[in-house]
Amino acid sequence: GGQVETLEGNWNPGPLIVVEFPDMEQARRWYGSAEYAAALEMRDAALSRNLVMVDGIAP
Repeated sequence: GGQVETLEGNWNPGPLIVVEFPDMEQARRWYGSAEYAAALEMRDAALSRNLVMVDGIAP
């Protein structure tokens, strides 16, 4: 597995999952979709999570 080294602050994440979208608007639509809401119902019972959106990462 990968290693996370926190240089400043106290953020200590576990495994990271990265989902890439063409733009922020499509990411927001995915987050507000009925399909994601249905998946959240199962995940909420199984795990806790943090979710962040990051804009501007170029290929």
